Amino acid sequence: MCLYSQLLITSMPPREHPALSQLAHAGAESVKTFFQARPLQAQMLSAVVLSVLADLVAQMISRRRERARGAAVSWMSAIRLAVWSVVCTPMIHAWLRLLDAVLGKGTSWSVVTEKLLMDQLFWGPTFLLAFFTFVDLWDYLTGHRQPSSFHPVRMLREKVLPTHRSGMSFWIPVHLFNFAAVPSHLRILTISAANFIFNIMLALRASSSGTSPPSIKLKQRSARFAFPRRMLP
Repeated sequence: MCLYSQLLITSMPPREHPALSQLAHAGAESVKTFFQARPLQAQMLSAVVLSVLADLVAQMISRRRERARGAAVSWMSAIRLAVWSVVCTPMIHAWLRLLDAVLGKGTSWSVVTEKLLMDQLFWGPTFLLAFFTFVDLWDYLTGHRQPSSFHPVRMLREKVLPTHRSGMSFWIPVHLFNFAAVPSHLRILTISAANFIFNIMLALRASSSGTSPPSIKLKQRSARFAFPRRMLP
């Protein structure tokens, strides 16, 4: 986020709006300091904001496709995604730190390739299994699913692996860029921003094909939400 703030500052003509430029510069420095001093908290906040925005935009696209512009926003979907963002951000933070500790913090081709392989082969399926387990637990706690309907093997076969495969064409380039060019304290922010774009892409694809993406199932089943990929790596 501080990168985007810096770009905004450099594009502003300082002589025309000196007070506004100084205020923007001070704000950008504060954000940068916050991300460097408290990377986990800063990226958790960013993940919550971006994931909720992505869900609301996806709902808006779904309503337009179904010509139900007067339909109410499903805040339960946004709340669930916000809770998941709080839960998963420390997991992602710990995973990225583990990769740096084991494979190093360098950006050489060998280090980036090893991190990418570990992410796609191990962390991706593990993360998705945790996410879909969270979804089932949420549905159970909110009264939308019976505990007897939880089948880990079926979940792995029908949800985790297909979701992982379908997202690889998008996420491999994202993580390649993330590991090679993004500072470690901003990597979760990059993942959250990419996830925002990915969720909207799925909503647009559904809008043209006439099928609802997993992130918009709330309309058919109150609190049912299946996020298409991960929030992150």
